[in-house]
This record gives sequence, C-alpha cells and structure tokens, in this order.
Amino acid sequence: TAARPHHRPLPCSRPAFPAAPSFSGVAPIGSRAFASAAPSAASAPESARDRKLRELFAECDGDSSGEIDLDELRRVLLSFSPDASKDKVVEGLSGVVDLMDVNGDGRISFEEFSSFFRPIADNDLSMDGLASYWMASLDLQDPTILFTAAWNHVESKVGKENMLFPRELVFLSGAPGAGKGTNTPAILREREISTEPIVMSSLLNSPAANLIKARGGLVGDFEVLRILLETLVDPSYRSGALIDGFPRTGLQVQCLKLLHSKLRDRHQEHVRQGSGDLSINRYPLFRIIVLFIDEKESVRRQMVRGKEALEHNRRVLETGDGELIAVRDTDTNIQCARDRYSAFTEQSLEPLRLLESVFPCHTILAYGSYAEVEKMIKTELSYQISQELPPYIQDKVAAIPSLDEYLRHRRAEMVDRIIDQHDADPQRLQHAVRIINESVLTDPALARQKMGGAAGGGGGGGGAEHCLAEE
Repeated sequence: TAARPHHRPLPCSRPAFPAAPSFSGVAPIGSRAFASAAPSAASAPESARDRKLRELFAECDGDSSGEIDLDELRRVLLSFSPDASKDKVVEGLSGVVDLMDVNGDGRISFEEFSSFFRPIADNDLSMDGLASYWMASLDLQDPTILFTAAWNHVESKVGKENMLFPRELVFLSGAPGAGKGTNTPAILREREISTEPIVMSSLLNSPAANLIKARGGLVGDFEVLRILLETLVDPSYRSGALIDGFPRTGLQVQCLKLLHSKLRDRHQEHVRQGSGDLSINRYPLFRIIVLFIDEKESVRRQMVRGKEALEHNRRVLETGDGELIAVRDTDTNIQCARDRYSAFTEQSLEPLRLLESVFPCHTILAYGSYAEVEKMIKTELSYQISQELPPYIQDKVAAIPSLDEYLRHRRAEMVDRIIDQHDADPQRLQHAVRIINESVLTDPALARQKMGGAAGGGGGGGGAEHCLAEE
C-alpha cells in the first residue's frame, strides 16, 4: 500500500447543482423488482406479475393489435392524468416512446412495455401507477427511469451476456485552456489504459447521434447515456477507459452513481453465488480527474491560442503550405472566453462536486510547463491501494504498513489478485497479511533494499515484490 497524498477538493464556484428528483415508486437498482421480468425459458409458467402486466397492456392496446402506438399512449396518459397539461403530454410523448421503443419501430410491444415498468413494485401495478410512472418520465428527469431505459436498450442490442464494462473508468474534465488534450496521454500512462480516450463531443457527432438529429430529435441525457453505455461494452475497453466530457449535468451524475451501483451489486452477487467469471465481473473502479486553472489564466490561454492560430493561418494563406486551423469566437473575444469558462464551472464542475464523497476525485492544478503538470499528475495518481480495493476488503488489509512507492507496471495485476484471493478465501487473505507483517517486512534483505533505495522501483525492487507475492 502507499500513503495517500493530499487531495484537493474540487474548486468551488456556485452552489452545488441540485440532485435530480426521484420517483417514489421506483425500486432501487439491484433489488428484486429490478430483476428480469421475462421468463428464462419459453416454457416457464407465466408469473402473476406478467399476467397483471398483460391485463394492463391490453387496456392500453385499444385496437387489440398486440402493440401500443402513439395515439393509444396519448389517450391513456390523458385519461388517467386529467390534471396534466395536454400540451405537456403531447410535448413529452415522443421522449417516452423513445425510452420504451427498444427496437425503434415506433410502436411498443408487450416485451418493451413490461421491460419499461420493471422497476415498479408488484403492488403498484395499476393503470394509475403506470400513468404516474409515465408522467414522471415525461420530463425525463428521473435518473432511475433514464438509466433503466438506457441499460435495457443497450442490453437488447448486444445481449445480456455482453454487458461487460471496463475494470476502471476515469472521467476527465478540464477548464478551457487547461490542456486536456496535451495531458491526457500522461493520465492514460499513469493509469495503464492503452485505449484511445472516449471523447463525448465526438460520440455525439457519431452516425447514431446524427441520425437522431436528422429526425429532428435532441441528443439529450437519455441518448448521451445510451450511446456511452453502448461504447463502454465494446471489448476493446475491457481493461480500462478514459471518458472526456461526462458527466455534465446533475442527471448524468445520478445515472453514473446508478451505473456504479449496478456493477457493484452484480459483482457481489457473483461472489455470493460463486458463479460467473470474476475476472470479467470485477468490482467497478470509478475515478474523477479535473484539470483546473482559474478564469484569468483560462482567458489568457484562450487568447494566446487565438493569436497563434491567426498567425499560423496567415502564413498558410501566404505560402500555401500547411492547413488552416479553426479559430473560434472564444479564441479572439475576451467576453466569449469568459462565458466559456462560466459554462465549464456550471455545466461540468458543479455536477462533479456531487461525486466527491462517492468516488476518488483528483484536482490537478494545471499551471506551469507540461513537464511540471505531468509530474503533478504522476504524484496525484500514484498507486493507492486503499482507493482501488472494494470497501468490504479495505479493512482486512489495513494492517499492512505503507511503502514509499510500488512497482507501477504491476499495480493493476496486484489489485486483481487481492480481490480474487479475498473472494475465493477471505481467511487466507488475513493469514497472508499476518505473514507479511511478522515475517516478510522484518526480513533483513528487504530492509537493506529499502535503505539502498531499490525497493521503490529499479533493479532490486522486483526481488521485494516477488518475495511478497510468493509469501
């Protein structure tokens, strides 16, 4: 283990973004009510819940076609929600259909109907209960509704067995001019993530997102979350992923917490049942990183970039050599640069403050040269086993004293090994901790290595790590 360095809290700007409202009838993620509603085999007897849902579905399916269309859904919502504004229902209706319509054919099948209402407890299954749940989703402001719908969409596309996520997710945000693009490679190296960063602005210009915009739709929180989840289950990201530009709203923050809870509960269920491959159902590691500079420095850097871009473009036009660089209003107009910084503090920084007590959060003060910032990144993100082990294991290894530094290239493997050992045999892990304290750390050879400076990372350090692993 390593001593945890001083962690700066995320910088304050304005009061914290309010948490998204929660629908009172929704069962928590991971509860029995969130379990799959569909029988595992075609021959399985229909449950009382499914029978009730079929009755409610038939009541909505006015023409008995076996599917609910937009007009039928509008009729149900208006008849069971008389106090609701007709304009509100009409305006939000397409969004509700998007949430429910997994296959995108514009109609709602029974399977899509039952999947959408999966979080509702059995005793709340009534037309009044369904209408209330529908109305709550009209504004698309309930994080559980949003997350459940996005998860179901992706699961239906890739298959339940392929809903496997990276072992570590790093969420990166940065003030304008803080050097996200410049410093991302250093962050990836330090966290040993080999894949390219997932840049949300690029994802939202993907063919899927452009199709939504071409149909006249908006790429709102639901589509952002759905596209991100679909990207993260790509096998190429299995060992880790860095996401640039998420979360950016209070609702996205709540959905991120729900994702962590979902993956955590799934891991613990596999441990309890002794089922599944724990190497691909690992405890989720989420980390927040903010590259921060103040407004004055941000505006200065944006103006410098603009000046350099204009000069570069002038030379390209004169010589015909090179390519023109895009120049934004924020690169030449001080007020626009300040507005961009304000947007960062309100849309990115404030939502992230809601996660400070949930996940490890690192604020990197991105002043100085590239080398100086890279050194701060390395120090801030140095291996801290207390942050990377699940809470239910941390106390069991807390007795091991700190070491100044650990072999960086072995850290991911060591975390995985400790988790696997504990899940397989917790008593054996406790026995190992006792041996390390009583035998390994008192070994004269190890003491000589530490005094000689070798245990931290060069030549002889491998011997110390090998000794610990063998014990």
